Amino acid sequence: MQKIDRDRLDENTGQIECGEEIGTVFLIDKETAITVKHCLLIEKPETYAKNAVLHFSVKDEEKTVNAKRILL
Repeated sequence: MQKIDRDRLDENTGQIECGEEIGTVFLIDKETAITVKHCLLIEKPETYAKNAVLHFSVKDEEKTVNAKRILL
């Protein structure tokens, strides 16, 4: 396993917005991010969002990405 330096870790850690919910998201490659399931919960019983907005700060520049596909 490759060690990740602090700057790269910060750049690959972001925020996920899903309806009114906000959580943490980790970019694991150029097209894939991972988060925890409860960040996608939009109502009970167990209904999950189909899309979300991801926010990252890369070299002090804010990047926003619309998540197109969410797998549970």
